[in-house]
Amino acid sequence: MIYDRVGLDEEAQTVVRRYEEALVWCVYTVLSLRLLWRAYQSAIELLVWDQWDFWTPLFTGAGPWACFRWQHGPHRQGLGGLVLWVTATLSGFSVRTEAIVSSFIIIAGAGIFLLFVRKTRGSLDFLDVVFPFILLNGLLPNALVRFPNPAHGPVPFLLLCLIPFCLRIESIRIKATTAAFLTVACMYTAFALCMVPLLLTWQVLETIRSSKNRASMTLALASSVLGVASFFIDYTPNSANPNFAKIPTILEYVQYVLLVLGRPFVSQPLNGFDIGKAFVIASSMPVAAMWGFRRLLTRPSDKLGAACFLLSGFTIVFATAAAVGRASMGVGTALSWTRYIPYVLPGTALLVLVLRERTPVRTGRLVLCLLAASLVANELSDDFLEDPLGKVRQKRITCIQMLRSGEPVGPTIQLGDVLLYPDPNLSAKIEFLRVNKLGLFSPGYRVTQE
Repeated sequence: MIYDRVGLDEEAQTVVRRYEEALVWCVYTVLSLRLLWRAYQSAIELLVWDQWDFWTPLFTGAGPWACFRWQHGPHRQGLGGLVLWVTATLSGFSVRTEAIVSSFIIIAGAGIFLLFVRKTRGSLDFLDVVFPFILLNGLLPNALVRFPNPAHGPVPFLLLCLIPFCLRIESIRIKATTAAFLTVACMYTAFALCMVPLLLTWQVLETIRSSKNRASMTLALASSVLGVASFFIDYTPNSANPNFAKIPTILEYVQYVLLVLGRPFVSQPLNGFDIGKAFVIASSMPVAAMWGFRRLLTRPSDKLGAACFLLSGFTIVFATAAAVGRASMGVGTALSWTRYIPYVLPGTALLVLVLRERTPVRTGRLVLCLLAASLVANELSDDFLEDPLGKVRQKRITCIQMLRSGEPVGPTIQLGDVLLYPDPNLSAKIEFLRVNKLGLFSPGYRVTQE
């Protein structure tokens, strides 16, 4: 804590520690309920933009395997596709239910990461409230509601939070099996694939160093490689960016990376302080990744170092990949596309944990106090408090009314002044929903619910 427990006997210290830990979990619970409530209140029962694409297997009656393998842009749906298949099947194609399920996935990932922090530090104290504020960021409802997709954000977030926990597994066989599963799951699930080279590197080092059960590690590594290779069967390179051929300047790439890494902790419009925060985060990530890699090579028993290499390295690779793929569409998209936020949060939280454990106590406490104050200030800003849909809300409600009125829809991307998706099968998909009374055409649905 900010203070030292000087003068307290062992029993009193235990009581204080329990109260501090309870405080952290209370903050986690409150922020979890806030995320669920905002997702429920903001979500609208209308498929928008590229949802009409990655929901295609559901419209065609395909099973879970098709949803798992479905390619959308440069990535596949993976575990997110399975989540979507289960959720849509059980809820009657409810977009709001999907948002709630995605929220629970984020909450589960944040809880798992907090357990990792507790296991690493022995207990949670007052300043560990920074972790719920980071992991359950106030901008997450935007990422879950504006353009929903469990595969693009929520499920990768959960996978990233599971990885540090996997490193602490004592049984080599269980650890090897879990590592193989996480590697293949990451490869198939949206941009979690940026983690795969790092996980394979870690598995190779673990296999080389294993004196016991090397066969288990070797088998797991071989399974990982085969699983990753299977990703490319029937794979079609697709940047999903019509401006991809346009080459931005180096400065634009750097700005894009900076904004992707800093977006969860800045509000719009940007000010000098926000830019400074983004720069500190962006410059700290490669340092943390190199420190973690050095620890991985020299001190294999240091689980925090290995986790730092994996999560910090992933955050850098992801932000760089996002810049390569999207900077040609304008640097401003790094601020407007909040679906990137879940990918950045676990790495940032791990960076803070390293700060707690590897810096002088007083310095670490001071920095954490400043960070906590900054996070709370962010949560009170207009950008964090506003309706995730903003001006789009009324347009989407108008679109629902037009669709429910039976107005014919052609194979175009426009319905009134609302942009849906450039899908030649759009009208057939809408008719499928109407005939089967699903989603916005379900008998119990009322537009007034919005």
